[in-house]
Amino acid sequence: MYNGTYAPREHYPKTLRHYEVENPISVVVDFFSADSVKGHGKRLKEWRYYVVNDEHYDEKRHGPGTLLFIYDLNLKILEAMYLLLLNYKNFSYQREQLTEEQLEEEKEQWEYYPKNLSLKEQLEPYKAVKKVFKKIKPQEYRDQLHEWSHAALYNNADVEALYAGEVIAVYENLIKLYSAAWLICQREGGRPHLKRSKLESDLADTSSEPVALKTIDPKPTAAEKLGLEEIKNLILKRCPQVQMIIHLGTHPRPHTFYLLILIGDDEKHRSIRLATR
Repeated sequence: MYNGTYAPREHYPKTLRHYEVENPISVVVDFFSADSVKGHGKRLKEWRYYVVNDEHYDEKRHGPGTLLFIYDLNLKILEAMYLLLLNYKNFSYQREQLTEEQLEEEKEQWEYYPKNLSLKEQLEPYKAVKKVFKKIKPQEYRDQLHEWSHAALYNNADVEALYAGEVIAVYENLIKLYSAAWLICQREGGRPHLKRSKLESDLADTSSEPVALKTIDPKPTAAEKLGLEEIKNLILKRCPQVQMIIHLGTHPRPHTFYLLILIGDDEKHRSIRLATR
């Protein structure tokens, strides 16, 4: 959530919706839902190739329209990260400092960890974001990527409009921004991506134990306990990934059980509907 000082007028977001301006971390989460850090880096490298070479961008499966998608994604992540940086500058004194021990735990648990950031940048990725915007501001990035999008669609590279040094600087800064954004997304996005083996071992630890049926007041009668056991068995038959079932209460007319059902974090959202009479 961005609650700090607004971005300077010339650098104010031009591609983000109102909700995204207020919640820039949601843009970062969406960015990595579209592709991984390595995937975005590969797309950017391919885009850069067509900017500086006498060939035009033409993604074989979807055509050159893919370039517009990549262009939009990069504009949005730049603007969102700039807002997050402003918020960080205003409230950095309230942040807890990450320790090197915590850093090692992250590296053990996360499915990916960037290697192109220094130790200080890994501990505080906003230091890397600050470097990204130190010499090149959001509006200049927008101008540069606008030129990139045009140059990549022409057969001949526009050497007059684009200088090699500028192209390299934008490319290297975006690669650094991806890595910093990933760390911020993992820590602030709400749902860090863990190693598959870690998820599987966590599920194995819980699945080896019998599923408990816990209750909260009011206590069920003997007849209701029997009914709850039948419902539990039915739920486990239809959805064996269930880890816990909590009986929240009972409504007499019509007779209804209110249950809270918990499944593994990596399971896709699914709905279970049960009717009792």
